[in-house]
Amino acid sequence: MITTVNESFDDPGLQLQVPLEYAQNPHILKWWNREHDDVVRRVIAEHAWYYPWEVLDALTSVIPSATIEKWAAEDPVCSEYKWYGVLMYFAIARARSTGMEDELPEPQVRSCLRCGARFREDGLVGWPYRRLGRPNLKYCRKCCEECFFENDLNDDAYSDADIVDYIVELTNILEAVPPQNIFDQPLGLAGLDDNARTAALELGARRPSIVKVKAAFGSWLHALVAAGVLPDGTQHTSRGIRSIAVDGHACYSLGEKIIDDWLTSYGIVHTKEPGYPDSNYRADFQVGDAFIEFFGLVGNADYDAKIHTKRSLAQQHGIRLIEIYPKDVTAWLKTQHKVAEQLGVDLSARTRKAPEFRPPATPSTTKPPSPEGPRAPAAQPGWYTDPTGREKERFWDGRYWGTVVRDGTGYVYSDTPGDGTTPPNRGSDLDGKPSWEHPLQGRESEQTIQFLFRYMDSVENLARVDAETSGIGFIAPAPYWTACQRFRSVRNRPAELAVLDRFAEHPHGAGALPPKLLKRRGELRAAGYHYNPIEAGMIGDYPPPESTQ
Repeated sequence: MITTVNESFDDPGLQLQVPLEYAQNPHILKWWNREHDDVVRRVIAEHAWYYPWEVLDALTSVIPSATIEKWAAEDPVCSEYKWYGVLMYFAIARARSTGMEDELPEPQVRSCLRCGARFREDGLVGWPYRRLGRPNLKYCRKCCEECFFENDLNDDAYSDADIVDYIVELTNILEAVPPQNIFDQPLGLAGLDDNARTAALELGARRPSIVKVKAAFGSWLHALVAAGVLPDGTQHTSRGIRSIAVDGHACYSLGEKIIDDWLTSYGIVHTKEPGYPDSNYRADFQVGDAFIEFFGLVGNADYDAKIHTKRSLAQQHGIRLIEIYPKDVTAWLKTQHKVAEQLGVDLSARTRKAPEFRPPATPSTTKPPSPEGPRAPAAQPGWYTDPTGREKERFWDGRYWGTVVRDGTGYVYSDTPGDGTTPPNRGSDLDGKPSWEHPLQGRESEQTIQFLFRYMDSVENLARVDAETSGIGFIAPAPYWTACQRFRSVRNRPAELAVLDRFAEHPHGAGALPPKLLKRRGELRAAGYHYNPIEAGMIGDYPPPESTQ
């Protein structure tokens, strides 16, 4: 059902807030011309309210790179912000200040095909538009977020057999072999009718994560084979024919498979997809201290640039790089000796053995264990002698010892004993300086979980001082968020919930992180999980108080 906009919404559209004076940037106006205005008009006509997310690509396709480089070097705004953001916001401001946006159609009100909620068709952002396409914007933002983004809590309800069932059901809906990233692909579901698309999205909302699939089967390709949708173990992709090597490795081309099978046949120990240091790039194989790359798409400009980057990374980090090209694979009987020499392997001293293919294991039908139940109550909540010996009293919440203590004068502060190697911190400083002088952004991997707990002590103690002096005291969410991400990555739900519960116990201000933390807390509780500070390493498993109050 579609109507024109004649009703109010709590979230009526997502217009980017762009000051009109951004359109007066003199450094851009020096080279901006009618052709660029025409590009903006064309993007508006094609993409309507979603043109802000498409206009940058359209402009950079017609603006010479030399023009962009010269402008970005001269414009002082580009020294503070990324040039592409400056250009995008200039284009939006110009479209609004010159009346180009007047050509936008009146947004209509739709009913979400999945949940029935009413929403404005200009109320989404760029990523659902790119996944669905304008004609298929028939789902509210909440449903788009639930269906397109992975929910790691789904994993806990999936056995291996359930994953197979999921793949079979998705294959039947798509009527094609589903790629691993089907819910991330631009217009990946656009070719389906409304019923099939809605069914696919519903399935996406409860799908297992890729991490879960790989943990169960080793790769998405193995899972497809186990589900019977790829009985011959091959898959045609834009990069070539994807297949499984005899040692079980998933290979992205026949060239990779030939190399992998050759390494296996001569007993040459190798690993698949090692990472280049300080980058997101991966090689095809690693043998000892050497990386092996099959550059199967050489000749493609973007791919050649990637080859150059990998060479530079290998040289920078002292990695021996063995490069193999399609012509080398064609003459493999000759090439293999050259590769063996580069690896320092004497083929004549080895017995070649063609290994047997190892198919994926039969899926288990055993359901994973349910979330741990709550600890049985012991003594009533209250203050008791601190079992750690760090302070006079520590609060007992009825099931676990907490991180709040009280000294002999009645002074209350946060103290996370953790592994007991650091003394209590009665104040708001952390390692001799205020907590805000310990930025976490960009350095998350350097901080241990015990450091994050002490960081929490610091911000909680500061909030108490602020509350006593000014009546208002808020905790900073950063250490809680970082700790939760750590526990979430290893699927330690009770530990993650212990951190979230701790965050929720204290007043917190505005910002993006508090709602995310509280939302995640609600999701974990709804899934049946229970907090456990012992699992989190906040405190040891000390005996409960001997007597109740």
